[in-house]
Amino acid sequence: MGSAPQSALKRVRCTVAAIAADEDESTLSAQGIRVRRGRVTLLGGGRFCMDGRTGRASRVVLATGSEPAIPPIRGLDDLAYLTTDTVFELPDLPTSLVVLGGGAVGCELAQGLQRLGVEVTLLEAADQLLPGVDSAAADLLHQQLTSEGVRIGTGAAVERARATDAGMRLELATGTTVTAERLLLATGRVPSTARLGLAAAGVATDQHGAIVTRPDLSTTVRGVYAAGDVTGRYDLTHAAYHMGRIAAHNALGRGRRARFDPAAIPQVTFTDPEIAQVGLGTAQAAGRGIRVAQLALSEVDRARISGVTTGFVRIVAGRRRLLGHLGGGAGTRRHDCGSPCG
Repeated sequence: MGSAPQSALKRVRCTVAAIAADEDESTLSAQGIRVRRGRVTLLGGGRFCMDGRTGRASRVVLATGSEPAIPPIRGLDDLAYLTTDTVFELPDLPTSLVVLGGGAVGCELAQGLQRLGVEVTLLEAADQLLPGVDSAAADLLHQQLTSEGVRIGTGAAVERARATDAGMRLELATGTTVTAERLLLATGRVPSTARLGLAAAGVATDQHGAIVTRPDLSTTVRGVYAAGDVTGRYDLTHAAYHMGRIAAHNALGRGRRARFDPAAIPQVTFTDPEIAQVGLGTAQAAGRGIRVAQLALSEVDRARISGVTTGFVRIVAGRRRLLGHLGGGAGTRRHDCGSPCG
């Protein structure tokens, strides 16, 4: 790889290190926060064990985050695969790479690494990239990635992984195979709760291991709260920050209890073009008496001046109480051609 890709990798590592330095023990200590390192297990009744020593806390906020989800694929354990946690530790970029998982992170990394000169194949088990995102937006991104040289396979479930002299080979349920030098798993994340002793302490989890929380982020045990990825609600940094503030506020019992409302949390896929969504999409809101207004970016003057006219803006408007769609509801729907259609 040339100097540009290596420079990009170096910049990523330096940026991560600089951000971490703003959140280290000395910084937290200067803010009056005491930091202790160790592995903690809850014992119930407000007690906990940390590296063999027991302690007691009247209020606890669990914010242990998440870790990469490893799919149950035969032969995967025999490969030196990468995850979204380790990919930026690569000293050198591979010549070819399979990204398994076409969600937001998988698409972002696939496009970024392709632009750095890696031959990327992106595989997604669902029928479209970005499952759960508006299909029209996902199709636009699919077209863009394909135009940049990313090879994409949707409906591509992997049945077996094998190591080869040149790297690895994936066998798909369709009967086809995909080969590359390295494999990157971008198949989501799972809450980091396995070693916390939650069951013994009475803290309930769901079938995915996420801590069950109420709207005020309290758990099934009095005095124990949870925030961030560990709740399984949203694996988004800004959502975790917001939940952390709510959980800490309620745990300390200062003022009126706050509630976590996810209705207006923005979600962005940082690809080119970017895909952003706030609230329900058209598929999620179907059957709720909605109206849809859509405007192609090719009709927006600022987008035309910038030369970035790929994409659209879509507003999904629900009925208002008493007024219905009057005075603010989307009265017409617009296609990319710009003509109203009722």
